[in-house]
Amino acid sequence: MVEILSSNLFQNLILLVTVVVTVYIYYGRKRQNLSNAVSILSLQIRDIEDNIESLIAEGLIGDQLQERALHYSTIIYEENYWLKYNHLIAGRVDAQTYGVLDNFYKIAFKIREQQLMIKNKLLQSMDYKGMYYYNGIFSRVNGILDKQDGVENDKLLDVCKAEVSLLQSLYNHDIANPPAFIQVELVRGLSKKLEQYHKITDGVAFSKLLKLKQEYFLCF
Repeated sequence: MVEILSSNLFQNLILLVTVVVTVYIYYGRKRQNLSNAVSILSLQIRDIEDNIESLIAEGLIGDQLQERALHYSTIIYEENYWLKYNHLIAGRVDAQTYGVLDNFYKIAFKIREQQLMIKNKLLQSMDYKGMYYYNGIFSRVNGILDKQDGVENDKLLDVCKAEVSLLQSLYNHDIANPPAFIQVELVRGLSKKLEQYHKITDGVAFSKLLKLKQEYFLCF
């Protein structure tokens, strides 16, 4: 028994088994990584399409930007998973399929870029409106206090409340709430990028992407 265990044939057999197991684990891990990448990409592509189509339906009506819809719009994506996983897809699909997927993400990136710039402008506008609103209140109230020496506190409070109420009514009125200043280039840029968008989940490229996961299961 000792002789068998110490023989070159047995040691070579152990080495061969070790190599086979290592190779199996390596390729199994690669197939698992590919399967995970396909799942993540397919889910994100569907989310991107939903977010872009919501932007098309609600964010722009003609050439008019819809401030509220843009402000509350969901960011096209948080992390670009295509940049993270495209190396796993390359070589496993034909060049045309890869090109469709790559172009989809490039357009999504450009739309996201315009969306974020406009959202930042809207937030900036809201900050400015809030700043001038509160400046208006404090300056008018301070002006009343400076001019009303000797006036009873109750009367003074009523005058201040009336001034605050006046400013509130003004800032709730369209005249005192002009549209946010968004450069026309940003609106046109968003509009043009949205025109370049094409849904791919109902196309051949997306089907071929999903097939990669089916091929993974067939390997086991």
